[in-house]
Amino acid sequence: MYPLSAVLLRHLEPALDMLEAAIQACPEHIWQREDTIGPAEHVYHTVSSVDFWIRDLAHAFQPPPFHDENAAMMSGPAQKALDKDTLLAYLHRMRAKCHDQLSVSDQDLLAETEIRGSPLSLADRCLSQIRHVQHHVGVLHRMIHEAVVPADLPWHEHGRAASSNSGGQA
Repeated sequence: MYPLSAVLLRHLEPALDMLEAAIQACPEHIWQREDTIGPAEHVYHTVSSVDFWIRDLAHAFQPPPFHDENAAMMSGPAQKALDKDTLLAYLHRMRAKCHDQLSVSDQDLLAETEIRGSPLSLADRCLSQIRHVQHHVGVLHRMIHEAVVPADLPWHEHGRAASSNSGGQA
């Protein structure tokens, strides 16, 4: 594996681990709401963003068969049921896809392509998605903590779960 690829995956993996832990910890009674954007929509939006941005741009994006535009764009409650098992399986596929897409040379990771008028590399897109995943993990943690006190959602660092007594410090 190339050095930059290893670094990116070393930081993407814990973010995806924390997303998976939040999905598993989310109580069913708040998972998907009919009247507002809930955890299911945040998870679908997050995983579909990883799917969209960490891909070979030479190929058109193909959303999954259970695609829900409201959830993908966070514009409203999902119009379809988005169950945990389906989204966990989607997350697992995207984790494998990220390994495939990011296991390229440093030169390939840093090659820039113009996207929406800005030069972006695959490394840029990966770093952006790490931030994006962590943002939504934070939102999910808030939703879960409001519904269940206490919820054990530890910080993950470099692929290892840290103590839940760490006070949120890395």
